Amino acid sequence: MKTSRFNTLRKAILLVFAGLAYAIAVVAEPNAPLEPIPYELPEVKVSTKHRPILHLTGYIRELSTMSSSSDTLTLYREKWVDFMIPTGKEKRYKGWTDPRLLKTKSYYKWTDASGLDSVSDRASHHFSWSDWVSLPRRVNLPAIIGGNRLGTDTVMGKYSPSEIWSRDSAGINVTVDVLADSSRRKWTPRLAGPLWRDTDFERLVMDYRFSDTDTFAVKPQNLDRLSCRIESMGRGHDMFRFKHYEDPILYVSTYFDLTITDREYITVKDARRKEKNQQLAIQDAMLIFESERVPRDSIISDLIARVNAIDHDSRRLGMVLDTRVGNGSLPEPPAYSRKEKTKRFLKKAKEILRHSIRF
Repeated sequence: MKTSRFNTLRKAILLVFAGLAYAIAVVAEPNAPLEPIPYELPEVKVSTKHRPILHLTGYIRELSTMSSSSDTLTLYREKWVDFMIPTGKEKRYKGWTDPRLLKTKSYYKWTDASGLDSVSDRASHHFSWSDWVSLPRRVNLPAIIGGNRLGTDTVMGKYSPSEIWSRDSAGINVTVDVLADSSRRKWTPRLAGPLWRDTDFERLVMDYRFSDTDTFAVKPQNLDRLSCRIESMGRGHDMFRFKHYEDPILYVSTYFDLTITDREYITVKDARRKEKNQQLAIQDAMLIFESERVPRDSIISDLIARVNAIDHDSRRLGMVLDTRVGNGSLPEPPAYSRKEKTKRFLKKAKEILRHSIRF
């Protein structure tokens, strides 16, 4: 009698479940399925009040050439860089919009007029333009782009289009021909200074991709990708002697692509710590330094394989040392004390006097 009454009471117990993204269900037995329903999460807004510094990390791939009438030097380089951008009106920390180098790998190839070549991972020639391109400043959008979520617009320079804008649901693309109009130098402030005033730029085109932009302007913190093509004449061996009369005519071209890999809002204290300790910036950003995961052209892959096959230890061990070093046959370094100078003077005077008496 008691058992039957307990079974009847157990059947009368009903459980009501209510959960997020699931319909309300009345469950009378175990393992009853729940019916999922679509649920749209509310918009999440990140406040930068207590984290006013945006730390950006990026990956750059670059292909540069420097050619003359006799030979050509080709450079393929991979760089990992970061930026610190204050948001709002933060006055305690300035940050930087120029790429700070965290890690780099360089691959050089020399080719002469007859087609013979050699490779290395180092060179004394500084001819790349990628180090002189920084993040753009805040730039106001054209009226057509700013007032519509979809659209295109072309801004004309003196003789050709200087800016070509396009906007879609994901972001904004803009192509800038810096040489078409002097006012476009705002996109490349470091290349518009007096240092490059006498350098002959034949091409300077920038491609930008921005996301999450507001209605009125694009800002450096919205940058997703940056590509650049630069061709010039006069970029030489020594960085500040581009047009030295002894240097041959050099043609330089640089193409590089910057991809933003990580964004993080941090405090001013953390920004100062990462500024002083670059290894900390690398670890916190969790960058991938495995080059095998980066797709490359077959020619670039062959160059990397040749450079990585260089055995630097064997080259150093195979060097023929100067046998005069350390065996006493080299002249001793001159002494600079007054006493030693006096001794050398008297010795030389004695030899001169002895020579004059002999004759």
